[in-house]
Formats: sequence, C-alpha cells, structure tokens
Amino acid sequence: MDTIPETFTSYFNKIYSKKTYLDKYGGSVIGTAVSLLIFFCIFSYFYVQSKMDPIRQNWANERCKPEVMPFAGLINAPKGTSKMTYTAENFTKCTVGILSEVVQYFTSPLYYLSDMVSNFYLMLMKVVQAFRSLAFYLRMKVMKIIEYMVARIYNVMIPVQRLFIKLKDTLKKTEGIMVTGLYTVFSTYLALKAFIGSFLQILIIILIIIVAVIIALWILPFTWPAAAALTAFFLLLAIPVGIVAGHMGHILNITSKSVPNKPGCFDKNTQIATKNGFQNISNIKSGTILKNGDRVTASFKIVNSNDMYNFNNIIISGTHKVLHDIKGWVFIKDHPESIKIENYYEPYIYCLSTESKRININNYKFLDWDDIEPVDVIKLKNLDYLQTYSPLSDIHKFLESGIDGNSLIELDEGNEIKLKDVQVNDILRGGERVLATVEIDTKNISYIRKYYFNGFEIIGAPNLHICDADLGNFNTLDKFGKVIDRPQKLYHLITNNGFFIINGIRVRDYNSAIENILDIRDKLYALS
Repeated sequence: MDTIPETFTSYFNKIYSKKTYLDKYGGSVIGTAVSLLIFFCIFSYFYVQSKMDPIRQNWANERCKPEVMPFAGLINAPKGTSKMTYTAENFTKCTVGILSEVVQYFTSPLYYLSDMVSNFYLMLMKVVQAFRSLAFYLRMKVMKIIEYMVARIYNVMIPVQRLFIKLKDTLKKTEGIMVTGLYTVFSTYLALKAFIGSFLQILIIILIIIVAVIIALWILPFTWPAAAALTAFFLLLAIPVGIVAGHMGHILNITSKSVPNKPGCFDKNTQIATKNGFQNISNIKSGTILKNGDRVTASFKIVNSNDMYNFNNIIISGTHKVLHDIKGWVFIKDHPESIKIENYYEPYIYCLSTESKRININNYKFLDWDDIEPVDVIKLKNLDYLQTYSPLSDIHKFLESGIDGNSLIELDEGNEIKLKDVQVNDILRGGERVLATVEIDTKNISYIRKYYFNGFEIIGAPNLHICDADLGNFNTLDKFGKVIDRPQKLYHLITNNGFFIINGIRVRDYNSAIENILDIRDKLYALS
C-alpha cells in the first residue's frame, strides 16, 4: 500500500522521470540511421553508375525500383528537363502507378461483388422481362379470344336486336290498335247509349203526347171508342218501351244524373308514410314527398258530415273508395271488412291529392280526392285533355285548379279576407258555407297565369271554371293570360252550392276542375 502515490501528479511525474532507451542512446540511433542512409545513397549511386546503360535500355521496367527512383534524373533525364524536375516527375508517376495497382488489388473484391450484384439484377431484369413478355403474350391471346367472342356475339346480337326492334314496333302497333279498338268500343258504347237514350226519349215524348190525346178523347163521350182504341195502342207501345228501357238501363247503365257523393276522407290521426317518416294526415302539407316517392299535390281540411268506418284500424269515411282484390274499386261502406263507427264526433276530417291519384296506407290502396278511375282517364284522353301516353301526374300538371292565396273574398259579415285565410264553416257573401279548404302545391303545374276578364283579374292555375252572370260560363284551359312567377302555394274552396265569389268574379269550387270536364262526356252521351 505504501507504493501507491499520493496524487496523480506525483504518479505521472514518477512515470516520466524514468529514462527510456532513446533518452540514453538516441544520439547513437540517429547517427546510425544517417550513416545507413548515406551508405545507401552512395551504394545506390555507384550501383546506378555501374548499371547505367542496362537501366536506360530497360527504363520502363527499372524506373520505379526504389534504388533507381532517387537517381531517375541522373540516369535518363530528357533533354531540356532538369534532373531534379524529372526525378520528381518520375517519382510522382511511379507512386501513382504503384497506388493504382495497390488500390486495384484491394478493390477487386468490391468490383467482383458489384459485378455479381449487377449480374443478379440483370438476370432478374431478364426474368421480369420474360414474365412481361409472357403476360403480354397471354394478354394478346386473351384479347384475340375476347375479340373473337365479341365479334361472334355482335354477329348474333345484331339480328336479335333487329328482332327486338321489330317486336317493339309490333307491340307498339298492337298497343295502338288495342287503344284505338278500346276507344272505338267505348265510343260505340257511348254512341249506342246516346242513341238508345234519345230513341227512348222520343218514344216517351210520343207516349206523353198519346196520353194527352187519350185524356182529351176520354173527356167527350162520343170520342170514347177512339179513346179506347188509342189506349190499347198506348199499352201495346208503352209495355215494350218500358221493358226495353228497363233492360237497356240495366245493360248500358243508363240512369239519370245523381247528386255527387260526399267527399271521402280520413281521420286526423291517420298515419301516412312520408320520406321523413310517419306523419298524421292532418299535418301533411301539399308538396310533401311520400315514402314511395309520390308527391302530395293538394291537402284538404273538410267539415265532417259523413258516416265514418273502421277499416283495418284506418278511420275513414264510407264514401271513400278502396281497391278490393276481386271487386275492384269499392266504397268503404260496401267493403266486407269495414265496421261502422256509431259515435264519431270529430268536427274535421282530412284528405290528399297525389300525382299518382292514389294513396297508400298500410299496404291498402285508396283513391285520392279526385276519385279518378281508369274509365275517367280514358274519358280525359278521349276528349284530348290528356295525350294518349300521358302519365297520371299530367292531370295535376295540366288540369289543376287553384287561385292565388292573396285574392280577396268577401264574408257574409261584409269584411274581406285573403283566400288563404278562409276557414272551414266560414259563411261567404252569397250565403255559401265553406265545406273544405284546399292547399295546392305549384311546383309541377305547367304554368300560373294572370287572367283578365272585362276589368276583372284573377291569378291561378290552368283550369279555373268561371260561372258569372256578366262574364259567362267557361273554363280557362283555352284562355290566354299573362304567365307570372309561380307562388309556392295556391288555394281553393269547396262550398255547399259549388260556387263562390272572389275578386268580384263568380267561380265554381275546386270539385269542378275534373268533374265538369267529365260531365261534358255525360252531357253528350248520357240521359238527363
């Protein structure tokens, strides 16, 4: 423990205070090295002097030897170049050559590895190229196969396509023939109905005249024989006419015009499936999109004066029509699954019009407010109010009725209010009672016009029915008016007498829009 120095400084001083070999013999070593160097130089000089000519003759191989390099300028300096300069140049050249050989020797493994890697990637590239060539070959073959198949299919499809075109054309022609035939049969039916009706009317008039003559003949005693004969003739004529009239009335449905049914509608809590979920029918506004994509074109709020029925948990008036699987369109009151509600006290019921003219509730299909059945569509097309291939939505587009909500209407009390503010059960100036208010969506109506009639004006949809003592009785379908920007909504009323006065013009109520058009056909072809 005593040999351990007390500090690092004393330790290092002790180490470096010892004398090394060079400290003792450094002078001798240096002297020996200098002597050897001098001896090497002298020896080399005399060696070179003795080998001068052979070295010069083999200069390319001798120039870089260690014993020759220091004397290169002395041995073989070119003319015009100093011996020292040439010696330096030779030394530099030899050094570079030797280093090049050494570097080449040491880097040859790296070059070998790089060559192997290059060859590997070259082979890999060739393999990839081979796969690409194979893929290209396969692709071309597949393309040729597909082209061949497409060509064959094309060759087959062209005749098939022509066949389908001809088939489509044939079906269209068949459809046209069937539609024409249907219209022809329907027109024949209506013409026959009108002819028989007119013929029966003539016979009835003749019978009435005969009755009047018979009564006159029975007054005077001397004309009783003639009266008896005429009475017998009357009976011979009246009995067959009565039988024919009865059978024709049964077969051709020849009946007198009857009062239209009361509006058919739903309870306020009836659930309707819309695009945004189920809603009460009382909350549905015109323009609402239903779940099946149908659009509500009009919404109705109606005073309740109907018998109401429970039809599979749907509260509905008896005069509404539902599609029966066997019987077709039948009134709810006539449907076997309907149960009459004896005590129903709701003051208002509600209904809708849609573009499809149908209302779907709980997988049951009901007619909308307009009660448009297939035969009515045929009538509208036969009267040229609709095109042959018009969809049902064209009824709303071209035949909708409605009046601007800002139009003024006078109440029985003498004050004027806007049409859109009229309420159910309001009494109007002429004593009309409002049975229903109608809100109409204008988005898909063909146009909204401002009509001018002898100083009066009215804004509305295409199909307004005027029935005014001064203006006449007509609708606006064939009248010109100024097309204006459409309001978002139009409005209308249904009254107890079918009329009301607005902006000083007496108009028919909403029900006249379709009913009056269909009544044209009835007036032309039905018995009055």
